[in-house]
Amino acid sequence: MVNSLLYSKQSMSDKDKTKQQKEIDKLIKKQLKRVEEEWAKLSGKKDKKDKKKKDKDKDKKKDKKDKQFKVDFEFVKESKKSKKDNESKKSKKDKDSKKSKKDKDAKKDKKAKNLEKALKKESKKSTKKD
Repeated sequence: MVNSLLYSKQSMSDKDKTKQQKEIDKLIKKQLKRVEEEWAKLSGKKDKKDKKKKDKDKDKKKDKKDKQFKVDFEFVKESKKSKKDNESKKSKKDKDSKKSKKDKDAKKDKKAKNLEKALKKESKKSTKKD
């Protein structure tokens, strides 16, 4: 086909010649590509390149998996920490609320005792006056 295009009639117009030239260029490029591929197969260069590409692809996939695993692991770790933090916060709140209740109860007891003492003193004063 290339030969037929190369040795076609010379009496064609310029547009036809450029079209033919483009077709010839495309065919020549295709043939050159095929020849290079065949040569690479015969010399073994393509196999080595393919192996390197495959190895790189595998490494990339492993890296992606490792990164994803790390992200997942960190997420799980953070969620566990947050659960522990929430539990510790709850326990602190419970302790604080218990302490505040005890403090309030103690204050009430002190006030009650002080009032009782004050009442006793007044009652003693009133009994002494009488």
